[in-house]
Amino acid sequence: MIRNDSNRQERPALAERLREIRDDLCGEYGAQLLADALEVRVETWLNYESGVAVPAHVVLKLIDIVRVNPHWLLTGQGDPHDDPRSHRELGRPRF
Repeated sequence: MIRNDSNRQERPALAERLREIRDDLCGEYGAQLLADALEVRVETWLNYESGVAVPAHVVLKLIDIVRVNPHWLLTGQGDPHDDPRSHRELGRPRF
């Protein structure tokens, strides 16, 4: 199996964006709130923020609950909340 080095570089960037979303929505100490909404242990969420691979079902649930822009989450380009279903348009996240 050939490893793709670009995946290694993207993981820390994704982890930073996950942390940014959590800080923006729940504050510095809001990891437990977001972990509960995603139905994962807080330790698991903090692992994701530190660069551990995030399972697809967790990413999809995060996009749905938090209404984050999927393109921004993947690439870091654009507005984190520039999704047509953004919580800014709807008033707040769904958790």
